[in-house]
Amino acid sequence: MTALFAELMALASHRETLRTEMQTAADRTREIQASAALRQLARLESGESIVSPIGAVVLLGAAARSLVMEAGNGITLGHAEALNVVEWLAGKIRAQCAVITPAN
Repeated sequence: MTALFAELMALASHRETLRTEMQTAADRTREIQASAALRQLARLESGESIVSPIGAVVLLGAAARSLVMEAGNGITLGHAEALNVVEWLAGKIRAQCAVITPAN
């Protein structure tokens, strides 16, 4: 599915009609996903760790690539919020690294 999506994104960069349809579908899908994520996040206890450092690194890299590819096709809904999550997650990683390797 990723290869198909990449091909569609590439094609959308050259076809206005496809780009518009993909923007509309991406925005609607993202709204549905955000609603589901909100329900799940509400279930977590505040101190619970849900991401390992290596998992975070993979997600951060994927997020960066996705944001650039989407922005190139005019899909920007949720990008500012995603950057806030990236900053939050980076802070968690920095805090965890400080515990593992304290400064001298």
